[in-house]
Amino acid sequence: MSKAAEKKIPVLVRLFESDLDRLQRFYPRHPYNRVIRILVRKHLDSLEKRVEKASPTTDLPKDL
Repeated sequence: MSKAAEKKIPVLVRLFESDLDRLQRFYPRHPYNRVIRILVRKHLDSLEKRVEKASPTTDLPKDL
């Protein structure tokens, strides 16, 4: 399934006002919900790589 076709679910995220301003300053041409979605995906990918590197035979904990 391509990323564009992935199912998206609505999630309420309460940002600090200054953080929303910063998002708009760094990514002025993109909607903040798209930017947040991409940043979360990249962060989770990074975490998975670090866990895999630390213990390649262990699955990620299910109770995070």
